[in-house]
Amino acid sequence: MEREHLPHELSKHSEDSAVYVIKRKDIEVISNAYFDSDPVDRTDIFQWQEVKKIVPSHIDTRIIAQVGIFTAHPDPTDPNPFIEEDIEKLIIPNAQRRDWKRTLNLLGVNRASLFPDLDNLTSHLTWLRTDSHS
Repeated sequence: MEREHLPHELSKHSEDSAVYVIKRKDIEVISNAYFDSDPVDRTDIFQWQEVKKIVPSHIDTRIIAQVGIFTAHPDPTDPNPFIEEDIEKLIIPNAQRRDWKRTLNLLGVNRASLFPDLDNLTSHLTWLRTDSHS
């Protein structure tokens, strides 16, 4: 299948991808159970003076599938809440994207497993049946 004949969704990526990794291990993890048992009001999150990780309630299939975790920041308007040493940016060159996606798929990480609904299952099956695997 030639690239110009691919559905738009399969051919839209032409630049490198990136994954950002928080390297700090000392960030406090707050579970939803903490909120249930502690008298601290949830709105007080914005009074915190440091970044914290929050494990959400498993109220959504995507959160369950992705084993989601969020961060709360003292200043939510700050575009760079971490110092440079706290973050590692892993660049996946566009030319290697196909190989990465194939490898992740073999490990069970794919669109259908991360976004478990009928639309994403269909997109994943389409991806599996095309030659591009982009």
